[in-house]
Amino acid sequence: MQHNLYLSGMSLKAAIHYRKLFPDAELNALLSYGTRSSDYFQMINSEHNIFNSIIADSGAFTKYFSKSASSDKISLPGYIEFLKQTYQQFDYCMNYDREFLMNGFDTNTPMMELIESNGFQVVPVLHDYIGEERHELDYYIDKKYPIIALGFSEHKKKNKIKNIKVVVKKALAAGMKIHLLGLTSLKVFNEIPAHYSDSSSWSQYTKYGLTLWLKKEQDKITEEKFSYKDSLKGQSKNHEKYLIDTHPLKDEFLKYVKDELDITSNNLFGQERSHYRDLVNIHYFVNMQNEVRLLHQNVITRPEWAPYFSTNTNIAEITKGDFDKNFLNDVKTLLDL
Repeated sequence: MQHNLYLSGMSLKAAIHYRKLFPDAELNALLSYGTRSSDYFQMINSEHNIFNSIIADSGAFTKYFSKSASSDKISLPGYIEFLKQTYQQFDYCMNYDREFLMNGFDTNTPMMELIESNGFQVVPVLHDYIGEERHELDYYIDKKYPIIALGFSEHKKKNKIKNIKVVVKKALAAGMKIHLLGLTSLKVFNEIPAHYSDSSSWSQYTKYGLTLWLKKEQDKITEEKFSYKDSLKGQSKNHEKYLIDTHPLKDEFLKYVKDELDITSNNLFGQERSHYRDLVNIHYFVNMQNEVRLLHQNVITRPEWAPYFSTNTNIAEITKGDFDKNFLNDVKTLLDL
């Protein structure tokens, strides 16, 4: 399997610059209706070839969890109109959810049906991972959706790895692909194979004055953070410990960005510092995508996952045999039954 990590909120300027630096890199973008920008038209039309894949998000999570005035402009009718103009340019599009709790199925399904009645197939977003309130996944399996997205859920707050495994195994057994919304944890990907994920945090890092480095030495990978004095105002004290001026890895980091991105310290501190810091963070996530793919090469060979990826395995036999028993046992354990 090949994992695609999608970056949300990427500017066209940064994408073009990064593509010039790395013509063969795999650059994937998530464009959100909720945070649409003037760059979108070019990104999905004249500059579409900059990206290996582009997907759409409804922005519903932003609407219901953001306090910004712009969230009032996000609506289901608006998303449908957006898709009427852009649907063919996306590899797939997320559903528009209004309810993010485990009992939201009856609210969200009619919204999905309305979108689909306009001719647009969307990816359903799961909120009840283990069927505690409603067996959402069973419904989507019966409807033969090719992709399922794992969104905001109470099941992420406790026993996250176990809960996600329950969903992923059952979805894989049904022949579905999995998108982990807003999740880019190497720890999770070392435990669970998934086809897609996305991150809006990369642009937030720049906004809050942080650049990242996925530092790899032999078999050890560490995430290093660097902050800047010009961005410390209003930030937590935590940012100060990453200050680049006193960071023990400052020289190594500056050598890394110069060698790989041709970025100098003048770029990082100059008038276009936000742009160049964006490039550093894009590179971090592109490298993470590559590391996830390497991790998955190993993960899918483990006894726990190999049956779902073996060409010699009849997936139907898994669902009829031990899988159902194991699935029920997993759910009982998670619910403390």
